[in-house]
Amino acid sequence: TVFFMVGDDLEYLLAFLNSPISKYYFSKNIATSSGAGTIRWLKYTIETLPIPKPNPNCKEKIMQLINKIGSKSSSNITNEIDQMVFSLYGLSNDEIKYIMEYCHLL
Repeated sequence: TVFFMVGDDLEYLLAFLNSPISKYYFSKNIATSSGAGTIRWLKYTIETLPIPKPNPNCKEKIMQLINKIGSKSSSNITNEIDQMVFSLYGLSNDEIKYIMEYCHLL
């Protein structure tokens, strides 16, 4: 199954969907399994993700970072985007560490 996303704020949405917090929340709370141990990203479940509305400054910064991904170290840019997404939720360092460990990123 393939889905295409169109509309406004796609870079912001892309940043969120690729973030550890999205992977964590999706797998812990709303995902369905494929039966082979993988998570199925289905339209009706993705629509239930609690994504904060972007403020203009954050949205612009994320767009700038995404446009730089091909031109310099992608891992540094990805980490910066992830930190911005974490800050939108006001997570503590302990909560961020827990999510990163859950996603096997630490």
